[in-house]
Amino acid sequence: MVSGKVEITRQQFEVIRKDPTIRFMNFMGVTPPGTILVPIKIVPDPEKKEFRPIQPIGPQTILPTDVEAGYLVGPSDRIGEVFRLLGISSPHSISMDLKHFGHDLFLQGRTGFLTTNRLPVGPDYMLGPGDEVKVRVWGKVEGAWNLTIERDGTVRMPKVGVVALGGLTFEQGRDVLQKEFSRYYSGFEMNVTLGALRTMNVYVVGSARQPGAYTVSSLATLVHVLIQAGGPTKSGSMRDIQIRRGGKNVAHFDMYDFLRKGDKSGDQRLLPEDVIFIPPIGPVTAIAGSVNAPGLYELKGERAVFQLVELAGGLNTVAFKGRLQIERIVNNNRQVVFESDLEESKGKEV
Repeated sequence: MVSGKVEITRQQFEVIRKDPTIRFMNFMGVTPPGTILVPIKIVPDPEKKEFRPIQPIGPQTILPTDVEAGYLVGPSDRIGEVFRLLGISSPHSISMDLKHFGHDLFLQGRTGFLTTNRLPVGPDYMLGPGDEVKVRVWGKVEGAWNLTIERDGTVRMPKVGVVALGGLTFEQGRDVLQKEFSRYYSGFEMNVTLGALRTMNVYVVGSARQPGAYTVSSLATLVHVLIQAGGPTKSGSMRDIQIRRGGKNVAHFDMYDFLRKGDKSGDQRLLPEDVIFIPPIGPVTAIAGSVNAPGLYELKGERAVFQLVELAGGLNTVAFKGRLQIERIVNNNRQVVFESDLEESKGKEV
């Protein structure tokens, strides 16, 4: 039973009483298994201020007076659906139009994706063939050179010769150039920056919306490429996206950490010929009702009721904590497997 009466108009009541799965009672009684008891109050229609006598549904005997309040008895999902269709505000008017959590991020696809070529380069950036290194020297010696790293990982620097930079971080490469130049000259200052960056091929396979080969900047990360590929399909996992390198899994990424907590620490920078593999989706639960983010959620070890509520952003301000219902799909049929008070069942596993 829900606390507080649900207000419905007489016209809405006339519609509800025609539903064969919902019956009206003018007193509180024992509810059959699989049904709930919803207290209601009849209020005037917006265009009519007077009441008309109505007769309740069912065999109950009602005193010969106007019905102004009572109880609706019926399946929770059916009452909720009828309330939603009639625009009746109550804890039972639950929308079941649920979407997969996180998929909105990928709706923009490639059109909303900005190139990573112009992003600043950090000291840990790994130099490789195709990167352009800009060197400027001033003081007793002056000069400016744009050096492109060759396939063997070296650059040819005037006045110095061949210098190996491939495989070094940007910070290490800058120190090597300074050291090599110091072998021949003194009394100078040097500034090293990166120009055009190399591109590389990576692959997106598995349950992706747009699987295939992608040519991306050497600064591209897993999330960058996932957005380009449109993200996982509805049958693809959001919680175990893998990076495969040289035939081995080198990283597992949970998009929920990024979407729910803003944690991007697992978003690794990709290397040439990396493969992003999206496996099939894991167990899924639908969370509806008075939560902040109703939707379809992929589970990754979450079993307790409080963990599921937390996945959906917690309870909203109008949530009624006196009732929780868990349904399970068994042989293509919905079955209520648990119904209880929310506070008492927080630690219960589902």
